[in-house]
Amino acid sequence: ERPGVIEDANNRRSAATDCYLPFGSWDDGAEQRIEDMLSNGRRIMREAIETYKPVAIFAGFSSGNDSIVVTHFACTEFGATAIHANTMIGVEKSRQHARDTATNWGWEFAEKKSLPTGPPAKRRDGSEFDPACLPTGKWQDGDTKYEEFCFNFGMPGPGQHPRMYRILKERVFEAFKREAKQGHNRRSTVMFVSGVRHDESTIRAGYKSEIQKVRGSIWVQPFYWQTKGDFHLYREEFGLPRNPVTDVVGISGECLLSLIHISEPTRLLS
Repeated sequence: ERPGVIEDANNRRSAATDCYLPFGSWDDGAEQRIEDMLSNGRRIMREAIETYKPVAIFAGFSSGNDSIVVTHFACTEFGATAIHANTMIGVEKSRQHARDTATNWGWEFAEKKSLPTGPPAKRRDGSEFDPACLPTGKWQDGDTKYEEFCFNFGMPGPGQHPRMYRILKERVFEAFKREAKQGHNRRSTVMFVSGVRHDESTIRAGYKSEIQKVRGSIWVQPFYWQTKGDFHLYREEFGLPRNPVTDVVGISGECLLSLIHISEPTRLLS
């Protein structure tokens, strides 16, 4: 029943996804797959809400083709606010796609930028930070958080990607959480809904289950057990727009950190 295996010459490849969908797939159980997807998603969301009673529900909307699925679900079914972490090193056309989509669908939308913050007050070991320890011997300001990091600590390689995720995105999510919790008990929680699937979770911030609690944040993956093909069927069912940058480059383009050493996507972006 699941897409992903070529059985014979009657199969066709979908232009909108990296999996294979058999001819007549929509008639042969697709509607039931979407119903099961919605039912499982609602169960996971309700469990998280009943358990943690969040004061706010945010749907992380990167503008990607998978992200729009879970954002549509969370906003229309649970009244979530679509939020966008503007890394300031992405494609503006992709960011505008997120804004336009939220407006067209009537979703509440909020965006925060990853702005430079200046030199840290302390080092990791708790001692006072001294700019003289930097390669240039002084602190250099940047127009973005990414520029600021590169000017002072060098270009981040693959091993630094988790650190850059924390700097460019996680801190933005923390800012959303602080605002939402104002006026509430300090032990109150905020829910973040993501479109992470189990088959990709090992490379996306370490998600290991449908629901995770991290320092007052409840991370919920309502479609954790679905497939890429399921996401494609959901987009077709509800007529969700595709990210125009993805159709050219193959990625959503909201953060270009991973393209530092890859020439072809960079050429296509240009």
